[in-house]
Amino acid sequence: MDIVHPEDREAFEQHRNLHLTNRTGIAHIDFRIITAKGETRWVSHICQPVFGRNGEWLGRRASNSDITEHKMAEEMLSPSKEQLKFIIDNSADVAYRRDLRIDHFDYLSPAIEEVTGFSMDEMYAFRTDDMTARVHPDDLGIVPIKFKNLKEVKSVIEYRFKCKDGEYRWLSDSFRILADSHGNPLYRIGVVRNINEHKKAEEALAESEQRYRGIVETAEEGIATHAPDGTFTYVNQRMADMLGYSREEIIGKVESRFRGRQRKGGGDPGRRKR
Repeated sequence: MDIVHPEDREAFEQHRNLHLTNRTGIAHIDFRIITAKGETRWVSHICQPVFGRNGEWLGRRASNSDITEHKMAEEMLSPSKEQLKFIIDNSADVAYRRDLRIDHFDYLSPAIEEVTGFSMDEMYAFRTDDMTARVHPDDLGIVPIKFKNLKEVKSVIEYRFKCKDGEYRWLSDSFRILADSHGNPLYRIGVVRNINEHKKAEEALAESEQRYRGIVETAEEGIATHAPDGTFTYVNQRMADMLGYSREEIIGKVESRFRGRQRKGGGDPGRRKR
């Protein structure tokens, strides 16, 4: 015991007392020792029961490995609480934890004010009803309010939130529900990100695609697209009229099947887009 590090002696003593006469199972413990040179080294200790030829218990056999370098690498790679706090506090995303038992935030990162306009103190005072009252009416159906009979739930939801300036902003909420062994929800922990500009870009792209489709659909020339293997993926109505087939008959078919097979009344195949 004298060579065991003072901070690890209690755990080592518990391990030894528990397994000294235990005749079943493999046991493991990591602890530090103080060498004759005064160095601190990490040891990985594994012991298991040993039996004689007739099945009589002879004791336990142990093996010990020096894992000092491994432990040092773990410490170097593992960020400290101060480092993690610095990262979270300076992130543009909002990290939070809400105690579902008392309906109250017990942690919010400073970015909450930049994202919503509300100060941390104001948000700490928000109850669930206060939060849902600011969700856009069209998005209320996807925002979970009650959590019952859960073990552990993960989800990502997107919704519009009415910020302090009265404007709705799109938020992405990636969260997890932590529950006890009986399925009773304890905490909701997550990260909220402002995706308003992303949503605006999506809407602008959708509007642009709709305008383009309207132009193509009403074009006076036949327009078609097809896959590399020649399969039609789209034809406008003018192209279908020229070939003398319905659009449903053309889409999904190989282009070569229609060469020289225009039905009566079919004209110039028009322009194809690859």
